[in-house]
Amino acid sequence: MCYYLDPIKREVSQLMKNGLPNDKVCKRLAQKSREVCSVRYAVTVEKGVTDYNALKVKDLKKILADRGAVCEGCTEKADLVAKCQSTEHLEGGRKDGL
Repeated sequence: MCYYLDPIKREVSQLMKNGLPNDKVCKRLAQKSREVCSVRYAVTVEKGVTDYNALKVKDLKKILADRGAVCEGCTEKADLVAKCQSTEHLEGGRKDGL
């Protein structure tokens, strides 16, 4: 994240100091660096503890890809959640997040 933030740190700090919401800050910064708004926190996956319903579809697909599982015919988020729960035993799931 520092790689993206370093060239525009003054603009970011000024906008945040003024109290702009995150989406407004991203809109203004998109002209200079689009990548800064695409940076996301890693999602931690723990066997038996993770609430897959709370995750985004993109994160669920990433978890399945890390496990080497394919969810053919998954059209709903519930399908992806069920597949993630059924493949928790597979090695390859990352403990450190996505």
